Amino acid sequence: MIRNRVMNSVVNKYLLHNRSIMFKNDQDVERFFYKREIENRKKHKQPSTLNVKANLEKLSLDDMQVFRFNFRHQIDKKILYIHGGFNALQPSPFHWRLLDKITLSTLYEVVLPIYPKTPEFHIDDTFQAIQRVYDQLVSEVGHQNVVVMGDGSGGALALSFVQSLLDNQQPLPNKLYLISPILDATLSNKDIS
Repeated sequence: MIRNRVMNSVVNKYLLHNRSIMFKNDQDVERFFYKREIENRKKHKQPSTLNVKANLEKLSLDDMQVFRFNFRHQIDKKILYIHGGFNALQPSPFHWRLLDKITLSTLYEVVLPIYPKTPEFHIDDTFQAIQRVYDQLVSEVGHQNVVVMGDGSGGALALSFVQSLLDNQQPLPNKLYLISPILDATLSNKDIS
């Protein structure tokens, strides 16, 4: 009984982060994208209720916000983290907690770009932005010291990005980690429900 309550508490705190989206009609879809466009134009901020233990650097690469989580030690290993959120939502409190924990447990610097999102931007804009961040990290520590990681739609972006590096014979990251990636963004596979 106590174990179930503890597990429920963990799931509610770390895993359920209110990211499911359901639409009843076309107006709901339009309303969602209208709100996202307005929200995504604002500067993204660390959730005010969340205490990040890592040192958090807030930088800009061209017009894109980039957050760097580290512990002020010699940082020769980097994780480029591409957050999920239907290619429309900003990082959730779940992402902030996860990246803080990854930074603490690996002692890698975790780099979180606030990449361009739909509906205002096209996927090509997103790929170019991710490429700029990746190139910056490679110039800092070399491709063999970079890990690319992503969850959900960010996992799909991470996989597609690394495939494009391979196709274009560019230096590949040392590792690629995908957390529950969306592998069929078209949702055209009838076997996927």
